[in-house]
Amino acid sequence: MLAPSVTRCGRVRKDGVPAGCGRGPGPAACVKRAAPESLPARLPAVTVPATLRPMADHRDRAPGARLLGMWERCRRLPLGPAVFAGLLGRVVPYSGTIGARVLELSPGHARLELRDRRVVRNHLRSIHAVALVNLGELASGLAMTTALPTGVRAIVVSLEIGFSKKARGTIVATSDVAVPPITAEIEHVVNAEMRDDTDEVVARVAVRWRIGPA
Repeated sequence: MLAPSVTRCGRVRKDGVPAGCGRGPGPAACVKRAAPESLPARLPAVTVPATLRPMADHRDRAPGARLLGMWERCRRLPLGPAVFAGLLGRVVPYSGTIGARVLELSPGHARLELRDRRVVRNHLRSIHAVALVNLGELASGLAMTTALPTGVRAIVVSLEIGFSKKARGTIVATSDVAVPPITAEIEHVVNAEMRDDTDEVVARVAVRWRIGPA
């Protein structure tokens, strides 16, 4: 709303001090509000740049298209993987808590690494089992999301994990998925394998996804 304009009466006392207009004590009583200016009948049209348009404009794109686009832009930067990890952590806050970084990302393929740090360790001085679950689920999720075609969505319905040895050092998780043709709702298992820096398997996770038309 536009601020009203202000006018004052011109009455002054002999000593030069405003005398007021009789509506109240002091010069403040001289302030009179004028009617606010009316708004124009029609506001001018504004064109919003494509980069600022709402998410609804991207509904005709595959679910992983924007994710892959963001990765392609970030990975070329000097600290690209770290930047992408920060952005991913804002989108998926819980998964971001372990600090995993994406090494490779393409349609249906994800490869991530998790550094061995105190914040992800257990009392046995190895990486906590739930941190590995988080890593495997994240790898599965990135592979699945980038593989989904337009008009299809997916959600996790169950997860199983098996541990082969204590996880120490940098752990690399890899997941690959090929989404079958979707004509009705189905369930599809996506596997992720985690290896340490000696290339030995420390854990394998099987994530069951329910996939169906969006």
